[in-house]
Amino acid sequence: MKKITLWLLVLTVILSTFSAFMVAQADDSDYEIVMVVKLEGVAWFDNMRLGIQDFAKDTGVNAYQIGAETADPASQVALIEDLIA
Repeated sequence: MKKITLWLLVLTVILSTFSAFMVAQADDSDYEIVMVVKLEGVAWFDNMRLGIQDFAKDTGVNAYQIGAETADPASQVALIEDLIA
């Protein structure tokens, strides 16, 4: 009984290992990362935009930053809702 259990365990490990290699990997260009910042034109967010652009260039992921023209929370919500739609 212990041998059967051991063989079943070994078989399960082998099958799970091979199935992990067979799973289709998503292409980096399929992803989109958007940073929604509070306000455009703030030096902190301008520097963050440069980092996001470097990340996008290095990884091939579609990554960018958007922000509102005013510090109104409703405008941030509108940006996020537009991204979701």
